Amino acid sequence: MGRNEDPSKIMITEFGAARSVGGSKLLIEAGLDNVLVDIGMAFDRIKDSARLPFNSESLDAIVLTHAHLDHVGLLRKPLNSGFKGGIFCTPETAILTEQQLRRRFIFESEDCAKGFDYEKTFEISRNVDGTFFYAGHIPGSALTLFEVKAQHRKRIRLLAAYDMGRSDYSDAGLAILNSPYSDFSNIDYVIVEATYGNNNHTPLQKSMKVLEDSINDTYKKKGKMVVPAFSIMGTHKFCNFLYHLNKAGRIPNDMRFYLSTPSSESVTRVMLKYKHHLHPQFQKLLADRNDNPLYNPHLFRHKDLNKTLNFLREEGPYGVVASSAMCNIGRIVPILENTIEDEKNLVFLTNYVAEGTRGHAIRYSNKGANISFEDGYKTLLADVVKGHGFSCHTDIQETMEFLEKIDPHRGLKGIFIKHGTSKNCDAARRHIIENLGYAPEKVIVMERKQAYEL
Repeated sequence: MGRNEDPSKIMITEFGAARSVGGSKLLIEAGLDNVLVDIGMAFDRIKDSARLPFNSESLDAIVLTHAHLDHVGLLRKPLNSGFKGGIFCTPETAILTEQQLRRRFIFESEDCAKGFDYEKTFEISRNVDGTFFYAGHIPGSALTLFEVKAQHRKRIRLLAAYDMGRSDYSDAGLAILNSPYSDFSNIDYVIVEATYGNNNHTPLQKSMKVLEDSINDTYKKKGKMVVPAFSIMGTHKFCNFLYHLNKAGRIPNDMRFYLSTPSSESVTRVMLKYKHHLHPQFQKLLADRNDNPLYNPHLFRHKDLNKTLNFLREEGPYGVVASSAMCNIGRIVPILENTIEDEKNLVFLTNYVAEGTRGHAIRYSNKGANISFEDGYKTLLADVVKGHGFSCHTDIQETMEFLEKIDPHRGLKGIFIKHGTSKNCDAARRHIIENLGYAPEKVIVMERKQAYEL
């Protein structure tokens, strides 16, 4: 940062999630203004412990698109190293970020802007205005439209449209959040994700059948179904699917699931506080306080981890849901240690698992493989099921439909791609060029620390 000393230049630089899934840190340099969009963890000990690649004191503002740790996890660093600007996000993201970082009052300073609602434009800095729109990814997540100006320059409209949710949940009657907003016009540049490359999700009904079969198999074996899930949205989504399977009579009525994830309870309270931001179908289901997707006779809560670990000594069948989905941290780690060596048990993976994580090792290992834990190795004897189709991220088809909607006449000046492995970023780029007809020079895979002039 600080390379842009020309008051007429507008540049963007990705410092983390370029050809990589995590660590989002997008810098917008608008003339002499510096606005950072997200400051996330890469889930890499060396990268996350390194010094920030920019001067925190020179930042005018930080914008948070949502509260997942790969977007807010390193927020402490600039706060502890001289950052004095404003922090901009939705009300839900403000609360969830404080919960994620276990640090209250991040947003209490008079200089920090807190709680900008959707579709209301606000001033971020002298040269940058912002507007949040529904992203449908997790509660409070936002597609962010930046209107950027510089000296002697026409205003540029830059849309950050990564970490978008899916629209097919609504079509299947399984939506918790509203579908991503797409009624944009006159966009100059857009940034999209490549989490799944050029791949499409498994149809939801097929994914539901996989979950149904996994539950029924575990029930017949009197085993334990272990579900690693993110506390923000992952747990809620899984509970929602369980609810619908139960109502349809597709799984045993006496199959119990224990939620050993108190942090997801905090998220639930935020969701209920801002219930008007939830999908209308889901709001109707919540009307019955005793029998809805989040609270019903089949779900039991464990606040104390020891209660869960002691309970695991009991014979199944039952299920246990805990975070984190990557299986590197959280309650899921000791739960897996106590369950994966029993062939009656089943591990049901609901989310993308990044390379290098324990979740990735479990997903891609054969039975009998040794899985590393802090106190040694455990032999993987439990079944492992990949719950394809449960992701909260858009796939390539939905990305293409979004691009067609916001740019029907192919007038975009540039499409930037990030948030994906190198292979997936390149695959997404090829797919966009070949199927939407954009000139190759307009579709750019972002490189780490490379500044792009707009």
